[in-house]
Amino acid sequence: MNWNSHMSSGEWIFSILATVIVLSLVIAAGLWIAHELRNRRNAAGGPSALEILDRRLASGELKADQYDELRRTLARPVRARA
Repeated sequence: MNWNSHMSSGEWIFSILATVIVLSLVIAAGLWIAHELRNRRNAAGGPSALEILDRRLASGELKADQYDELRRTLARPVRARA
């Protein structure tokens, strides 16, 4: 063993790869947790507005032009109140 040198020729490659793998796993876990929390929040709150709109069109409560107008309204970004 050579205790006086830092890393041999292959050890620095392994160190970089291990760091990239660990960071990738941490990022993937964070994204997965955020996705699950978002889905859980949507599931607990009931159907979304678009799902309700789709059902109303399918049941005949809305005409196609009303549906299109309401869908455009829902697609607009919500402005924060000042």
